[in-house]
Amino acid sequence: MILTVCANVCIDEYIRTDNTLILPAGKGVNVAISLSNIGLQSQCLMFMPEGSKMIFESYLKQHNVIGHYELMKGKARINKKVIDTYGNITEYSGQCEPINKQLEESFIKKFEPLAKEAEYVVISGSLPAGATDDFYRRLIEIAGGQKCIFDSSREALKEGIKARPLMIKPNIFEFNALTGKHYQNEVESLKECKNLIDEYGIKYILLSMGAEGALITDGKKAYSAYMNHDNIVNTTGAGDTMVAASLKCLKDGMDIKETLKYAITAATHKIGRLEPYITNTDYQKDVKTLKIKEIKW
Repeated sequence: MILTVCANVCIDEYIRTDNTLILPAGKGVNVAISLSNIGLQSQCLMFMPEGSKMIFESYLKQHNVIGHYELMKGKARINKKVIDTYGNITEYSGQCEPINKQLEESFIKKFEPLAKEAEYVVISGSLPAGATDDFYRRLIEIAGGQKCIFDSSREALKEGIKARPLMIKPNIFEFNALTGKHYQNEVESLKECKNLIDEYGIKYILLSMGAEGALITDGKKAYSAYMNHDNIVNTTGAGDTMVAASLKCLKDGMDIKETLKYAITAATHKIGRLEPYITNTDYQKDVKTLKIKEIKW
């Protein structure tokens, strides 16, 4: 079983000229559904506003994901995402009730036995309002860093890497904020990746770079690849599909070169669909055609 954590759930409304789609969401939810849709057993632990619990329960059940809930007041925040014909998104993000220390501690009590049972733990997304900066760090320490995939930003990312997660997956903006620098090319980025690996004991860094594709490194070897942008429908969830696809590769014992291939092809397939998750395993057929290069530094 793979456990995902979604501490900041939401309802996403995708608005296009040709379609509108309203879905329960959150990065941990998207990862859990992606994992389920590629054949892995997944469960998701969430802070859950009481007024939205039934919606999420029904949604996760449709995708064969078991949900666990730490209940709080209110309803899930609503995000409106207006998408133009080029895939550009204008987003209006809602707010929900903040959590408190008592809710944090109760969440951790639910997390401990689930994390112990899980083969891997995925912690992704921003912290909810009211959470302490080290909340994710505590979860990673409890689970055991070397079975945790971590995808967050700002202070949560800075604190979380101190718990030595197995892999982190920042995007380039989150990476620049983490390091306090702006990188001009892949080699510069990779040098900083190696510094983070050496300092924090992270085993893998998967760095997504938007239109530039992504790169992966274990501090010894590094590879990069570009995405195919011929059919952009919605980029939301592309990073979540990369997390899910790469985790399956790590679970199956693949090396980082193959892991990057599957992560990129999964994200490429995802951006051609409105849904923010991997819908099936069709992306795996395109792995052989993906061009990938080794980066020397």
